[in-house]
Amino acid sequence: MAKGEEHEEESVEKPEGGKKKLIIIGTAILVALACIAGGVAFYLNSTAGEAADQPGGKKAESSSKKHEATALYPVEPFVVNIRDNTDVRYLKVKLEFEVIAAGPEVKAEFDPYLPKLRDSILMLLTSKTLADVQDLPGKTRLRQEIMTSAVRIFPRGKVTQVFFTDFVVQ
Repeated sequence: MAKGEEHEEESVEKPEGGKKKLIIIGTAILVALACIAGGVAFYLNSTAGEAADQPGGKKAESSSKKHEATALYPVEPFVVNIRDNTDVRYLKVKLEFEVIAAGPEVKAEFDPYLPKLRDSILMLLTSKTLADVQDLPGKTRLRQEIMTSAVRIFPRGKVTQVFFTDFVVQ
Protein backbone atom coordinates (compact mmCIF):
# COMPACT_ATOMS: atom_id res chain seq x y z
CA MET A 1 0.00 0.00 0.00
CA ALA A 2 2.86 2.34 0.53
CA LYS A 3 3.61 2.22 -3.17
CA GLY A 4 -0.04 2.91 -4.00
CA GLU A 5 -0.09 5.93 -1.68
CA GLU A 6 3.06 7.34 -3.30
CA HIS A 7 1.51 6.86 -6.71
CA GLU A 8 -1.64 8.77 -5.62
CA GLU A 9 0.46 11.62 -4.21
CA GLU A 10 2.37 11.92 -7.48
CA SER A 11 -0.85 12.09 -9.46
CA VAL A 12 -2.15 14.81 -7.13
CA GLU A 13 1.05 16.88 -7.43
CA LYS A 14 1.17 16.83 -11.22
CA PRO A 15 -2.07 18.77 -11.77
CA GLU A 16 -0.99 21.43 -9.23
CA GLY A 17 2.36 21.77 -11.00
CA GLY A 18 0.48 22.05 -14.31
CA LYS A 19 -1.77 24.79 -12.90
CA LYS A 20 1.22 26.70 -11.61
CA LYS A 21 2.91 26.48 -15.01
CA LEU A 22 -0.29 27.62 -16.70
CA ILE A 23 -0.58 30.61 -14.35
CA ILE A 24 3.08 31.52 -14.89
CA ILE A 25 2.76 31.25 -18.67
CA GLY A 26 -0.47 33.28 -18.66
CA THR A 27 1.14 35.98 -16.55
CA ALA A 28 4.17 36.07 -18.82
CA ILE A 29 1.92 36.46 -21.87
CA LEU A 30 0.00 39.32 -20.23
CA VAL A 31 3.25 41.08 -19.29
CA ALA A 32 4.56 40.63 -22.84
CA LEU A 33 1.35 42.05 -24.33
CA ALA A 34 1.50 45.02 -21.95
CA CYS A 35 5.12 45.67 -22.97
CA ILE A 36 4.21 45.48 -26.65
CA ALA A 37 1.28 47.89 -26.19
CA GLY A 38 3.53 50.30 -24.27
CA GLY A 39 6.17 50.07 -26.99
CA VAL A 40 3.64 50.79 -29.72
CA ALA A 41 2.27 53.78 -27.79
CA PHE A 42 5.81 55.09 -27.21
CA TYR A 43 6.68 54.61 -30.89
CA LEU A 44 3.56 56.46 -32.07
CA ASN A 45 4.27 59.34 -29.68
CA SER A 46 7.90 59.57 -30.72
CA THR A 47 7.09 59.52 -34.46
CA ALA A 48 4.58 62.33 -33.96
CA GLY A 49 7.28 64.31 -32.17
CA GLU A 50 9.83 63.56 -34.90
CA ALA A 51 7.44 64.69 -37.62
CA ALA A 52 7.11 68.03 -35.87
CA ASP A 53 10.89 68.24 -35.39
CA GLN A 54 11.54 69.49 -38.92
CA PRO A 55 14.04 72.20 -39.77
CA GLY A 56 12.81 75.68 -39.10
CA GLY A 57 11.80 75.20 -35.48
CA LYS A 58 8.37 73.75 -36.20
CA LYS A 59 8.56 71.47 -33.14
CA ALA A 60 8.70 74.40 -30.75
CA GLU A 61 5.93 76.10 -32.68
CA SER A 62 3.59 73.08 -32.54
CA SER A 63 4.24 72.46 -28.86
CA SER A 64 3.49 76.09 -28.08
CA LYS A 65 0.18 75.83 -29.99
CA LYS A 66 -0.81 72.89 -27.81
CA HIS A 67 -0.36 75.01 -24.72
CA GLU A 68 -1.81 78.26 -26.02
CA ALA A 69 -4.77 79.46 -24.05
CA THR A 70 -8.17 79.51 -25.64
CA ALA A 71 -11.04 81.78 -24.83
CA LEU A 72 -14.68 81.97 -25.85
CA TYR A 73 -15.72 84.91 -27.99
CA PRO A 74 -19.53 85.31 -27.79
CA VAL A 75 -21.48 86.86 -30.63
CA GLU A 76 -24.86 88.57 -30.22
CA PRO A 77 -27.79 86.32 -31.18
CA PHE A 78 -29.01 86.11 -34.76
CA VAL A 79 -32.75 86.13 -35.48
CA VAL A 80 -33.56 85.49 -39.13
CA ASN A 81 -36.45 84.37 -41.32
CA ILE A 82 -36.11 80.95 -42.89
CA ARG A 83 -38.32 79.31 -45.48
CA ASP A 84 -40.67 76.39 -44.77
CA ASN A 85 -42.73 75.77 -47.92
CA THR A 86 -45.30 78.59 -47.66
CA ASP A 87 -44.84 79.46 -43.99
CA VAL A 88 -42.35 81.91 -42.62
CA ARG A 89 -40.28 80.57 -39.74
CA TYR A 90 -37.87 82.28 -37.43
CA LEU A 91 -34.46 80.95 -36.49
CA LYS A 92 -32.65 82.25 -33.44
CA VAL A 93 -29.03 81.21 -33.11
CA LYS A 94 -26.52 82.28 -30.52
CA LEU A 95 -22.89 81.40 -31.17
CA GLU A 96 -19.62 81.39 -29.32
CA PHE A 97 -16.28 80.94 -31.01
CA GLU A 98 -13.39 79.24 -29.31
CA VAL A 99 -10.36 81.33 -30.22
CA ILE A 100 -6.67 81.20 -29.46
CA ALA A 101 -6.08 84.24 -27.33
CA ALA A 102 -3.10 85.80 -25.65
CA GLY A 103 -4.93 87.21 -22.66
CA PRO A 104 -7.88 89.24 -21.49
CA GLU A 105 -7.83 91.44 -24.58
CA VAL A 106 -9.73 88.84 -26.63
CA LYS A 107 -12.66 91.17 -27.26
CA ALA A 108 -10.41 94.00 -28.43
CA GLU A 109 -8.56 91.64 -30.78
CA PHE A 110 -11.65 90.23 -32.48
CA ASP A 111 -14.11 93.15 -32.40
CA PRO A 112 -12.81 94.75 -35.63
CA TYR A 113 -13.81 91.58 -37.52
CA LEU A 114 -17.33 91.42 -36.02
CA PRO A 115 -19.25 93.32 -38.76
CA LYS A 116 -17.82 91.09 -41.52
CA LEU A 117 -18.48 87.99 -39.45
CA ARG A 118 -22.09 88.95 -38.64
CA ASP A 119 -22.78 89.77 -42.30
CA SER A 120 -21.36 86.45 -43.46
CA ILE A 121 -23.35 84.47 -40.90
CA LEU A 122 -26.57 86.39 -41.63
CA MET A 123 -26.24 85.62 -45.34
CA LEU A 124 -25.61 81.99 -44.55
CA LEU A 125 -28.53 81.65 -42.13
CA THR A 126 -31.05 83.35 -44.40
CA SER A 127 -30.19 80.96 -47.21
CA LYS A 128 -31.30 77.97 -45.10
CA THR A 129 -34.68 76.27 -45.02
CA LEU A 130 -36.36 74.54 -42.10
CA ALA A 131 -35.35 71.16 -43.53
CA ASP A 132 -31.71 72.30 -43.64
CA VAL A 133 -31.50 73.04 -39.91
CA GLN A 134 -34.10 70.70 -38.45
CA ASP A 135 -32.00 67.59 -37.82
CA LEU A 136 -28.56 66.92 -36.33
CA PRO A 137 -26.70 66.44 -39.64
CA GLY A 138 -28.10 69.76 -40.84
CA LYS A 139 -26.97 71.54 -37.68
CA THR A 140 -23.55 69.94 -37.96
CA ARG A 141 -23.30 71.09 -41.58
CA LEU A 142 -24.36 74.60 -40.54
CA ARG A 143 -21.68 74.62 -37.83
CA GLN A 144 -19.05 73.65 -40.40
CA GLU A 145 -20.21 76.36 -42.79
CA ILE A 146 -20.07 78.97 -40.01
CA MET A 147 -16.61 77.74 -39.06
CA THR A 148 -15.47 78.09 -42.67
CA SER A 149 -16.77 81.68 -42.76
CA ALA A 150 -15.09 82.52 -39.46
CA VAL A 151 -11.76 81.08 -40.57
CA ARG A 152 -11.86 83.30 -43.67
CA ILE A 153 -12.65 86.42 -41.63
CA PHE A 154 -10.75 86.10 -38.35
CA PRO A 155 -6.93 86.19 -38.26
CA ARG A 156 -5.45 82.97 -39.59
CA GLY A 157 -5.33 80.09 -37.11
CA LYS A 158 -7.20 81.95 -34.37
CA VAL A 159 -10.58 80.15 -34.46
CA THR A 160 -10.63 76.55 -33.28
CA GLN A 161 -14.34 75.71 -32.79
CA VAL A 162 -17.88 77.03 -33.07
CA PHE A 163 -20.48 76.35 -30.39
CA PHE A 164 -24.23 76.82 -30.60
CA THR A 165 -25.35 78.14 -27.22
CA ASP A 166 -28.92 78.78 -28.32
CA PHE A 167 -30.75 77.30 -31.30
CA VAL A 168 -34.51 77.90 -31.66
CA VAL A 169 -36.78 77.46 -34.67
CA GLN A 170 -40.26 78.91 -34.35
